[in-house]
Amino acid sequence: MEKQQVLVLGAGYAGLMAALRLAPHTRVTLVDPSTAFTERIRLHERAAGRPDITHPLDALARRAGIAHVAARATRIDPAARQVTTDDGRQLPYDRLVYALGSRTPDPGERAYTPETAAELHKRLLDGPGELTVVGGGLTGIEIAAEIAESQPAWKVRLITGDEVGTGLSAKGRAPMSVQRSPGSVSGSRRAAGWLAPRTSTPTRWCGPPR
Repeated sequence: MEKQQVLVLGAGYAGLMAALRLAPHTRVTLVDPSTAFTERIRLHERAAGRPDITHPLDALARRAGIAHVAARATRIDPAARQVTTDDGRQLPYDRLVYALGSRTPDPGERAYTPETAAELHKRLLDGPGELTVVGGGLTGIEIAAEIAESQPAWKVRLITGDEVGTGLSAKGRAPMSVQRSPGSVSGSRRAAGWLAPRTSTPTRWCGPPR
């Protein structure tokens, strides 16, 4: 019996994991314009100057017997079971995995997102200043702690609309000690998911809006 053709759109954690697990049982084609897989959950380490956290996507796919199409999907035709890419290719499929994920909106000037962690690291090396981290979830806590440790000359501020580490259990939050001030945690408010208008800082690290 001929193996089914599975088309996976997106090579983030979900797409790549699906492709790797399906590869032994089906013919898998992975569609993503990226040349590398980035460990997004470690981007806070990259901002703090840790080693590169990317892996060549072609090599990962080749080792698993997966075909990698370095293009962007522009059209899905469910009736014909076919995907068109931005370079004009038409890729047939028996099963389609839609794992394109999402992107953080551009937070504006002098602001950085997880996707621009390397740029933030370069800025930190330019000299001391103030860094405001927006979001008190795991990513916010990790980036604030990493930079405070690796760049002691920088003043790091954490802003959140809720308690710091709300996703953690009470036991998990116990080791956290937050110095509250009118301009930081307790006095902050959210505006469209980003930094409140009354807060102004030279450099910001922004987490995704909720």
